[in-house]
Order: sequence, then structure tokens, then C-alpha cells
Amino acid sequence: MIRIPGLELTDHTFTVPLDHSRDDGPAIEVFAREAVAAGRWDLALWGILTSIVAVYYYLRLVVVMYMQPESAPGPGPAGPPHRPDDATAWTAPATILVAAAGIVLIGLFPETLLQQSALSIRALLGK
Repeated sequence: MIRIPGLELTDHTFTVPLDHSRDDGPAIEVFAREAVAAGRWDLALWGILTSIVAVYYYLRLVVVMYMQPESAPGPGPAGPPHRPDDATAWTAPATILVAAAGIVLIGLFPETLLQQSALSIRALLGK
């Protein structure tokens, strides 16, 4: 553990197998550094737990997409993809446009989002 005034830094390494079907198969080592306000172990625990969930989710996605044999059924539906009809053809471009506009607005005016986030956190913590 490394101590900086007001912070505690802890290094973590996780060994993750690339092939979950073989115990002796190749593996990678994932490094993470945790920085927590001194004395706030609850934040450290929350960060570790959410990181583990994220690693599981993303590695599972890679396994499903790239590490299954072609004969294995995938998670999606069998058959050709759904083709949108004229009534719903506008939804995908509209969704992309709204998402892009939101990203640009948050990039140009982050203060509003930060103020709203601070108000939400204060309300949740009862301060």
C-alpha cells in the first residue's frame, strides 16, 4: 500500500484465463490500482466489486463473440436479421443523432451535468 497525504493507493493483479474450458490454458494478468480517500474503505470495496463485475461482463462478451466454435449456437436468434419496415426505419438514425447531440452538449457544457450529479449525491447521502 502506498500512502500519499489524504490518499491510500493499493495495487491489485488478477489472473484471468483466456480459455475457461482448460485449467492449464493460457492466461493474462490484469493490473489495477485503487486510489481511495484515507479511511474510506467502503469506497474501495465498492470499486473492487464493480470492477470485478465489469471484467466478468466484458470477458464473457469476448468469449461469446470470438472463442466459441462456429457450430456452437450463439446467444442471438437463429435466422436472418430483422429488417425494419418503413414505419420504424427512422428509429436507428434518430437514436444515433440524439446520442451524438448528447455527447456534444455534455462536452461543451459539463458544468450542468456536474451540478446535477452533485445535487443527486447530496440527496442520496442526506446532506
